[in-house]
Amino acid sequence: MDRVRIGVVGVGPNAQLSHLPVLNSFKDVDIVALCDLDEDKLQNAGRQWNVKDLFTSHHDMIESTVLDGVSVVTAVSAVGLVAEDCLRNGIKTLIEKPPGITLKDTKMLMEAANEGGTWGMVAFNRRFVPLVTESKALIEAEGPIISIITEFHPFNFEHYRKAGISEEALRYFHAAQSVHAVDLMHFLGGPVKEVTGEIYSPLSPYGDSFNAMLRFESGAVGHIICNYSSTTRMERAQIFGNGITAVLEGSHPTGPIPYTFEMAKLYKGNLKYTITSETKDACWNAGFVQENRFFIDCIKHERPPRLPAADLEEAVKTMEIIDSVVNH
Repeated sequence: MDRVRIGVVGVGPNAQLSHLPVLNSFKDVDIVALCDLDEDKLQNAGRQWNVKDLFTSHHDMIESTVLDGVSVVTAVSAVGLVAEDCLRNGIKTLIEKPPGITLKDTKMLMEAANEGGTWGMVAFNRRFVPLVTESKALIEAEGPIISIITEFHPFNFEHYRKAGISEEALRYFHAAQSVHAVDLMHFLGGPVKEVTGEIYSPLSPYGDSFNAMLRFESGAVGHIICNYSSTTRMERAQIFGNGITAVLEGSHPTGPIPYTFEMAKLYKGNLKYTITSETKDACWNAGFVQENRFFIDCIKHERPPRLPAADLEEAVKTMEIIDSVVNH
């Protein structure tokens, strides 16, 4: 396959700032169809990205367009529903997180993919962030990972409420936001043996504090910390190996595309050196270029996504961690 025909469902900020410009930059990709419920946004996106086939129904897009793959970049509450339809119709699908707002929904996507004879890949971009992959490789070059701490502190619930997020979506927001720290932990630690944890709700009924302890099959342990009491966004990860430690940090209160992590400090005894983002390309630093390239290459070479990507089986395991904590 020389060229890949892609349809994109959802043309909101996430698609406009990350997925669409990245896909448009690939010389072997044709964005042949766009879909969004908002007619004005859809028409504007069609003009911006020079796409003529525009749809307000993803069902119509699937039925009317020959597609090699679909990127689903809709609102949190709709991602799983749209992705399920694409998978049941046999279309290879890149699914923005969360793959489903519940574990049950995510398992349904696996069933849909099996029924459609296809596969899905979940866009957990931190698996492709250069600072993450480089830090992981440097730690593992000295021996196994022993301990991991991942933190993600998003804005508070009132911030998201004012931004137009529905109360129904806020009920399941750990699947949409805490999932960043959870899947990063899963990616770094590997297969999980045991999960303990719980959420606390001092400020809202949705769980302002998400905490989990994990034990991995490798013998490593992990601690996940997420808090929804901030007026900014902060992120941190600490990876401990055999006499070596990596500390990744990022804070991004403003800016259209968060870098996720802005620097990584490597300690081997005293501070050895600091790794910073190698480019000013925000989409590269945030892993959007790499994850989309991985998706396209899997389509071109007719291979299902495997590590470092998250296929649907990997996504179910990540959602199982969230489910264990939320439904403790």
